[in-house]
Amino acid sequence: MKNLQEMKGKKHFRTFVILLAGMLLLSTAVYANYDSANGYSNGKAALKYLALKADDFTGQAEARLSIDGKTFIKTGYDVERAGKAMNTRNYSYYYDEDGELRDSDDRYYYEDGSMYYSYDPNSNSYYGWESNGVSGKGFLGADEIVPGSSEAKAVRFVELLADTLVGDLKNNVVMTGENDGIKHYSVSLSKGQVPEFVNAGLSFVFTASNNSLYDYDNNMVTYEDYNQSIRDYVYAHYDEETAKAVCAYYMGWYDSEAQALRFGGKTEVTIPMTQEEYDAMMDVYNRDNEAWQKLDEIYNEACNYYESILQDEYDGKGVLEIRADGSMEHYDTYAEYKKANSYDYYEDNIMMLLGDDPYVEEAILNFSLDKEGRLVDVAASGTLSGRDREGEKHSFTMDIDAAFSDYGCTVPAAFDPSGKQDMSQVW
Repeated sequence: MKNLQEMKGKKHFRTFVILLAGMLLLSTAVYANYDSANGYSNGKAALKYLALKADDFTGQAEARLSIDGKTFIKTGYDVERAGKAMNTRNYSYYYDEDGELRDSDDRYYYEDGSMYYSYDPNSNSYYGWESNGVSGKGFLGADEIVPGSSEAKAVRFVELLADTLVGDLKNNVVMTGENDGIKHYSVSLSKGQVPEFVNAGLSFVFTASNNSLYDYDNNMVTYEDYNQSIRDYVYAHYDEETAKAVCAYYMGWYDSEAQALRFGGKTEVTIPMTQEEYDAMMDVYNRDNEAWQKLDEIYNEACNYYESILQDEYDGKGVLEIRADGSMEHYDTYAEYKKANSYDYYEDNIMMLLGDDPYVEEAILNFSLDKEGRLVDVAASGTLSGRDREGEKHSFTMDIDAAFSDYGCTVPAAFDPSGKQDMSQVW
């Protein structure tokens, strides 16, 4: 079982990735103003068309996040769209500090107007079900926007907001060339050119987030193996049958091969009880409300036991680590606990690395439009830097590359089930 800190860390990590991507697009967009070829207006129109209206095109987009020069995450989205038929691929790869792949997800989706297929290349299996085809239009699959509707007003609001942010900034977009009807544009800004409100906004968000993490994390109980700790407590304080019932009901699930109730954790502890024995035990408790209440009391008592140690012996301050072997270690601060455990700061504290006052170091945006004013390619890069609470500088760079082609002539590939395992009936 993952403890609350780990789940909290992942939530903040996802928030950071979204924030960094938004920073990149915002900080470059505010400088993409009018040049002699109306680069800002043309670029905005091309983006709106692709996102909301195009229904026949091919596209590939990939984003990469690097932490202190090392790639940490790579995620992408590929699409082939033609009317009601559409194929997509969503993939994400996660890397550790040494550049080794630690986790990945890769999925393909096919929709041909009558069937929808979801294919997992890792297991070489797929699911399929009937479908009426793709609804909506554009890269985002948006429904038709009716003038005067709330959707139309939302689009207009975003447009006006972008125009307002542009303000008086002029002549920062440069048309770098034109060939075969393709116009190429480039926009860049350095640390000194970033509008004050951008860095002020970043400072506000990061300060609030980091203070929340430090305030929470400085006072907590963390477990190497939560289930093992709960099991050890109930077996040490109650008779075997009662302890078995608590563990089996609150933390167990049935393993048909091992014929034993098993609950999660690094130790993979099993409860010596068959499914039949478990059902019989539950039948008894289902007829005895007081017995159920007693189980609840015991489980809650076990859950609160180590919290009470932190409160009674350490005045509720610091981090109390409960290890799988039953031993305990107290740390005065969360930082001391993390250092002692060689923490993975990528997961738990990604926003803390940049401190309370991160700043945009640089941002670059290059894009091309065809003779009809449609997006051909996009290449963007932005770096956010800051110092952690020990004064060490860290930099995060987001790179985005995208290419779009075959407007009006895309032919999505048909799904081929040959040699693949059909899991439709199982699902």
